[in-house]
Amino acid sequence: QPSLPTISTVSEFSFTNQFGETVTRQTFEGRPWVADIIFTRCPSICPQMSTQMSQLQKELGSNSPVKLVSVTTDPDHDTPAVLKEYGELFGAVPGRWHFLAGAKLQMSQFIRDDLKLIAEEKPAEERTVETDLFNHSALFAIVDSQGRLRRVVHSNDTNINLIEEIVATLSQLQAPGNKP
Repeated sequence: QPSLPTISTVSEFSFTNQFGETVTRQTFEGRPWVADIIFTRCPSICPQMSTQMSQLQKELGSNSPVKLVSVTTDPDHDTPAVLKEYGELFGAVPGRWHFLAGAKLQMSQFIRDDLKLIAEEKPAEERTVETDLFNHSALFAIVDSQGRLRRVVHSNDTNINLIEEIVATLSQLQAPGNKP
């Protein structure tokens, strides 16, 4: 397989997970990770993406070094307690799947600059329901063990090979000699 390009390098960050613990770039050092963007009041794509992340968690198995990361676009509402309850709905394994929140500006910069994804507040006149608060990427970002974004995979209901694509990419990143 051709080597995967380096899309960006994740900068230093410090957020809080669903247990109130500080999570930084060093938390994932030496381990690949897969990230997505959600918010717990989301009326559309977020539950589907969280279900897919849950399926990925199962597919990878308990011995995998891969970490899973869901970043909220709604940190004012999505407190650690709210994120913990949300994670439990999808069977998030503590220590394996982190739900991250922090200051709104930092979260926005992290999503845009480091993960190369989009998350923006939806204007009130465009909201179809009261909780339709954000437009955001429906992508999974795959980051290697050195903190480099290497691939994004689209999450939608027509991508039936989503989990296989992510697992294959992770396998490629973990293959001996793959340190481009």
